[in-house]
Amino acid sequence: AVHVGIINNLSGLFIIPVTEELQITRGSFSLSFSIRSLTGFFSTLFSGIFFAKFGFRKLATVFLLVTASAYGLLGSSQNMAMLIIALALAGMSEGFCSTSAASRVVNTWFHTNQGLVLGLVTASTGLGGSLFSIILSNSIAANGWRAAYYLCGILVAGMAVLIFLISRDRPGQIGLLPYGAGQHHGKKARKEHRDHWYGYDP
Repeated sequence: AVHVGIINNLSGLFIIPVTEELQITRGSFSLSFSIRSLTGFFSTLFSGIFFAKFGFRKLATVFLLVTASAYGLLGSSQNMAMLIIALALAGMSEGFCSTSAASRVVNTWFHTNQGLVLGLVTASTGLGGSLFSIILSNSIAANGWRAAYYLCGILVAGMAVLIFLISRDRPGQIGLLPYGAGQHHGKKARKEHRDHWYGYDP
């Protein structure tokens, strides 16, 4: 809701105040978002490899902090080059912190009701987008676009802290099985699920 909700509103809410103050064209500003999309494409493409090696918790924490730094850089931008660098960094983190990452987490933690949970996650991004349209619009009107970018950075940094403190890569790390594991199978199948998710090697 927070991370993707903010992402969904950046270009629409910020394009007029940013282009007017920095004296750049709207086309140039749009180009920087195209670069963000490009770096986001490649990070999503390779996210599975990195998740398999490092796990969700570490990567999400690191890249959310990268995103928070990118928003800080956006808030202090004085020219087009700074905008491009900041949005390239923000795009790089998208593959590790947005919908594709959520799909991986849902698949790891839920063996049943995956569609329902992923639907709730996806719906929350739309809810977050609607909420942050109001919050960021008011922030821009009251304090300017730079303060609104700083607010985004603070919120995303807060998400990084929460991810680090409360998330785990696998249910077995806190003594659980995935939700619904072995639900429709016999005793042997449930034991195999337990051995796998606790990290045992039968």
